[in-house]
Amino acid sequence: MISSLTASVNGLVTLASTAINERDTQKLAATRAELTQKVIEVQSKVLSQVGMISDMLTEREELKERIRELEQQLRYRESYRLVSVGTGFCYEFKQVADVTEGSEAEASHFVCQPCLDVRRQKVVLTFSRGRYDCSECKASVRV
Repeated sequence: MISSLTASVNGLVTLASTAINERDTQKLAATRAELTQKVIEVQSKVLSQVGMISDMLTEREELKERIRELEQQLRYRESYRLVSVGTGFCYEFKQVADVTEGSEAEASHFVCQPCLDVRRQKVVLTFSRGRYDCSECKASVRV
């Protein structure tokens, strides 16, 4: 009888232990599923941030290029000075004293003020019959 009681108690303990293990396994599976979902959310946010960083780097390079262009335009503009000529204004090329070896000095010339200011392009004025004319915007400055 005692052995039968012991066997029954041992069976009950085994059953309780199995039930507890099963409950722990289910809890662990639920925790793993929740953890997996959190990892997926974090990965999604990281990918979004990587995309934003990539866009920012592209924009940064574009802005650096734009700065280089503007600096080049500024250096170009600094080689001219606005002068009053007759009835209007135009830009006159500033002669540069120190021409590097192997390069040629640029000839003195006038550039259309509206074209350089508004359209940002250099249009050399032609002189004929007492006036400078622009071939692009048709502006005319009488001397």
